[in-house]
Amino acid sequence: MGASIRTAIVMSRLPRLVPPDAPWLLGVRAGLRRVRDRGQLLLIGTGTAGCEFVRRGAELLDLNHERVSPSSGSIEPEQCSSLDPTIAIPERDRTLAAAADELLVLGLRSNGHWHRLLRDRLRTGAGGVTLVDLPNLEGATVRDELASLGAAVWKPTSVETGPLSSVPVRVATLSEDILELVPFLAADGWVSLSHTTRGCPGPWPEQSPEDYLDSLLLSRSDADHSPVGTLERILQQQRLIASARTAREGVRVVSFTASPLSLLPELRRFRPHRSRWDFEPFGLCLRRSWLEERGARPVIYGDEVTWRDLNTNDRPFFQLAQSQPRAPAEAAAEEQMPAHIDWTIEREWRHIGDLDLSQLPRECGLIFVPNYATARRIATVSSWPITLWPDPAVEVGEESRVGSGQ
Repeated sequence: MGASIRTAIVMSRLPRLVPPDAPWLLGVRAGLRRVRDRGQLLLIGTGTAGCEFVRRGAELLDLNHERVSPSSGSIEPEQCSSLDPTIAIPERDRTLAAAADELLVLGLRSNGHWHRLLRDRLRTGAGGVTLVDLPNLEGATVRDELASLGAAVWKPTSVETGPLSSVPVRVATLSEDILELVPFLAADGWVSLSHTTRGCPGPWPEQSPEDYLDSLLLSRSDADHSPVGTLERILQQQRLIASARTAREGVRVVSFTASPLSLLPELRRFRPHRSRWDFEPFGLCLRRSWLEERGARPVIYGDEVTWRDLNTNDRPFFQLAQSQPRAPAEAAAEEQMPAHIDWTIEREWRHIGDLDLSQLPRECGLIFVPNYATARRIATVSSWPITLWPDPAVEVGEESRVGSGQ
C-alpha cells in the first residue's frame, strides 16, 4: 500500500472521562502506527468523535495527514448521499466516510451513526472497512454483522497499542515499609472538614488541551483523571485548586463538608443531570481549626432575599438552601434533574481561592480511600495518614496494621 491510500480512524461517541487504558485509546495508537508503517495518508474528520486525539497523535508520529470537513470542497455532495436522507447522520461523518479508502473502526454503538454508515458502505460493495479487534470495542452482534458483510478484522499487538513514545514510562515503586492504616473518629468526636474528589473530564485545571491529549497518548503518570487520580494529583502538588462552580459571581472556592466521615455515605447521590456521583469515597479530611485559621467559613444557606441582604465579603459563602423551582420548558429539557434538592444537608464550608497544603501538619490531615489496593497506591505520594472509608474496620490482610487514631 502507498501514499494514495486514504485512511481514517473512526469511532462512536466517547465518554467525557477518558481512562488511560480505554480500549478505543489503545486502538487510536495502534491505528496511527498502522497508517505510518503502511505509508498511508491519514484523513481526520473535523468534529468527529476522537478527532483531536487522532490529530495530536498524527503530529506526535509526524504522519502525513489531512483534515476533511463538509466545507473543505474535497468531496462531491453525491458521494455522501447513498444513505436514506431521512436518517439523521451528521454530515461530518458522511463526508469522512465518503473521502476515505479505508476506515479503521474502533468503538461502535449498535444502530449509531457509524454503524449505519459502515453497514451501508459494505452492502453497496464499497469495502475498505477494518474492525480493530480489541476487547470491549464493539458488541459481538455488531461485529459479527459487519464481518458477515465483508469487513476485515485486525488485531493489534501490545507494542502497537503502547504509548506513542520511545521513552520508558517511570512506574512508581511501592515502599517496602508496611502500610499503616488508621481509624477515624466517630461522629460525636469529629473535628475535621472533608473534601471529596471526583473525576476530572478533560484537562486538569491550568492544563492546556494539547498537554491533556499528550498525557493520554504518551501514557504519562498524570493521565489518570479518575477520582483516585485526582486525589493523587492533589497530594503530589500539595494544593487544592479552587473552582467557580458553586459560588456566585465567579468567585473561586474550595468546598468542604462538616458532615462526619462516618456519615458521608448518607450524602452520596448520583446526579443524572450531571452524570456523576456526589461525595465519592476518595478525599481529604483537614482539621477544622487549621482551616478556620486560613479563612474557611460555613456557607450561609438562604434564598434570594438572603443573597440580596449580604455584604460583598459574605457573598462568596452564600448557597441556596433549596433548589429553585423550574419553568415547565426547563423541566422538559432536563427530565433527569431532581425537582427539589435540599442543599443544607451537605453542611458546606468554603475556603476562598486555592488552598496550600504544604504546611499542613501530619496530625491535622487524614486521607480516605475505599480499599487497601488504593491505599497502597496513595501511600507513595501522601504526607498524611490514610484510612479506609466507609468502613475503617474492614479486613485489609495480614500485611497491614492499624495505627493510632486521628
